Order: sequence, then C-alpha cells, then structure tokens
Amino acid sequence: GLCHHAKRCVVCDQHSCEKCALVRGDGDDVARIARHLGSEAFVIVDFDRTLCSTRAGADPSIIGKKKPPVADEALVELLASTKRGVVLTRNSHRDGIRTFLDDRHLGHVAVRSAKLEQTSKAAILKELL
Repeated sequence: GLCHHAKRCVVCDQHSCEKCALVRGDGDDVARIARHLGSEAFVIVDFDRTLCSTRAGADPSIIGKKKPPVADEALVELLASTKRGVVLTRNSHRDGIRTFLDDRHLGHVAVRSAKLEQTSKAAILKELL
C-alpha cells in the first residue's frame, strides 16, 4: 500500500492520507473516524493483536491450556455497525477466524488471508481499495 500523494508506504510508515481517505490508528481512533463516516465506511482490520488477542497466527478456535482469545470490543462494535468490513490477515486459520466473527454476529465481515491466497497484505489492500 503506497500513498501516491506522499510517496510513503501505508504499512511500513504507518502513514495516513486524507486524500487517499486512508487513516491509521488504534481501535478507538478507527471507531471514531468510522462513526463520523457513517454506516458506509469501509473498515479493514488486522486480526492478530488487533481485532483479537491471538498472536503469531494462532487459531482462535483452539484454546488448549491458554486463556480464550479476547476481542477488541470497540472494533467488534464498529464492524457490527458497518455494511462493509474485512479482516485482512496473514493468519492462515480462516475457518477459525470466521467462527470467531460469527460468534460475535459479524457474519457480513469478509476474511482475507494473505497466507492462504499466497500474496501480500499490501496486494490485497490494493485490490480492495
């Protein structure tokens, strides 16, 4: 994801650009901006350590001896309020992520796994935008 206006990488530089209508921030920043945009906002979030407390591509449906994964409730609420939402991740456990979303009534949110699609998150982001 390259911002053509500032010639900066959106991912590497954590760059935001109003002209591209692309904003980076934490869950509260994203929720605030999306609420301002209304239900037509297109919300794209990462999964591990963003929407969910899982790390390093862990399957959220397998708990084992660890605590169950925890959702970022601000982002869950935001995704529930928007018509267009995508989880964009390198995590290959798409079915586990789908279950995690469905358990939170987020069936309308698409799941895109760069690892399963054998591409980069930047390439998928470019396709989505």
